[in-house]
Amino acid sequence: MEASLPDNQENLSLQLKERIKELECLFDISVIAARPDVVLDQIIQNITNRIPAAFQQPENTCARITIGTQISETVNFQPCQWKLDTTIIGDGKTIGILEVGYIDSRAHEVSPFIDEEKKLLEVIATRIGLIVLSHTVKEVLIQSENKYRTLVDNAPIGIVQ
Repeated sequence: MEASLPDNQENLSLQLKERIKELECLFDISVIAARPDVVLDQIIQNITNRIPAAFQQPENTCARITIGTQISETVNFQPCQWKLDTTIIGDGKTIGILEVGYIDSRAHEVSPFIDEEKKLLEVIATRIGLIVLSHTVKEVLIQSENKYRTLVDNAPIGIVQ
């Protein structure tokens, strides 16, 4: 005979497993963003693909990130009755939107999303905003360095600092 946990312990165990999935998602986003050899569009697509696994029903979850004109979607993305969305802010301005939806709504009368998922979505959007800002600053720095290098390399007379 298999021992079972009391209902409240089972519920706590389930909640803990859900929080672990959320933390794993945030950790994976940090790892994805830290790869120096990947362009921003690919980072955003990798993050998009990672998001559904953090939700209660990963097989029923789709996600889309829109930044400017760039759209990254999970392969199963479609308009959904039940969806969450939040703006992505970068440098104090709205730069995009993050959307997550449950494909099969299963006739829910109220939203199937839990408060923790709503908070997770906001944290992911904040992280994406920081990633985009970081890459933008990096690109501007590289362009500036290239202009400086071109100027110095092509100067007919030496430049003294």
